[in-house]
Amino acid sequence: MNNKKRTAYAAILFTITVWGISLINTKIAMEYYNSISISFWRTVIASATLFILKMANHPEEKMKKEDRKTFLIAGASGVFFYFIFQNTGLIFISASLTSIILGIIPIITMIVEAVISRNKLNLVKVASVFISLAGVCLIVGFETGTSTRNIIIGSLLILMSVFSWVAYTFSTKSLSKNYAPISILFYQTLIGMVLLGFLMPFNWSSPLGTTLTVNFNLAYLGIICSAVAYSLYNYALNNLNATVCNIFINLLPAVSIVTGILVLDETITAQQIFGTVLILFSIYFITKDSEKENAINIEKIV
Repeated sequence: MNNKKRTAYAAILFTITVWGISLINTKIAMEYYNSISISFWRTVIASATLFILKMANHPEEKMKKEDRKTFLIAGASGVFFYFIFQNTGLIFISASLTSIILGIIPIITMIVEAVISRNKLNLVKVASVFISLAGVCLIVGFETGTSTRNIIIGSLLILMSVFSWVAYTFSTKSLSKNYAPISILFYQTLIGMVLLGFLMPFNWSSPLGTTLTVNFNLAYLGIICSAVAYSLYNYALNNLNATVCNIFINLLPAVSIVTGILVLDETITAQQIFGTVLILFSIYFITKDSEKENAINIEKIV
């Protein structure tokens, strides 16, 4: 494994850790802001941060005319629709069921990647993805006490967020050939901010009327969870295949549980430990399989 791959794995691990912890920050921010306001102000802060980083590192990099459509798809799917569908879906179903549905992201990613690359799905990759999904189910448990109507509506909304994220993944990967990760994310976030801005007249919450603690958590979401973590995700996506990147997303419930133990004094069950182990094994197997595929491809080129 070369240094770029090692850095990419470190980047995706850091990203998932930050995103997993962000649940606590979001809960604190929601003491004052609604979900649309949080998403909007988060993108405003992220856009400002990314603009500074872009001008410091890649001031000459502009969005090319031929790539505008791809940037629009990426910004709309990964920043606007993903958050809208997910936040709205959480009104109807629990975070547990949401985690299980989001657990199919690697499955959809794997299928789309196979279609795009015209490669057959191998047994190791398929088994790893489904083992990972089983791990998510064990960690979060299953839905109880919710009406059938709410489960159907909520599940469909979260499923739409799954497809939104997959669209974001592949549109971003296509852009990564010609742009630096920070430049890609700056334009994506800017597009998402503009789209969210159209909803703000109906969801207005000003940062001026709240506490320092709430705004600190909102700033953390914008700077660390969006600007930094998304940039690192884009970097990882540029150096790893899409399925490998997205299988790490299934670690989010495990990170949330560990955060709950350390910060909220919650307890962990044997079932949750076993589920986490399954996800770690699935990541190990799919990572090894990916390295093997890369080695074979290099041999073919040579």
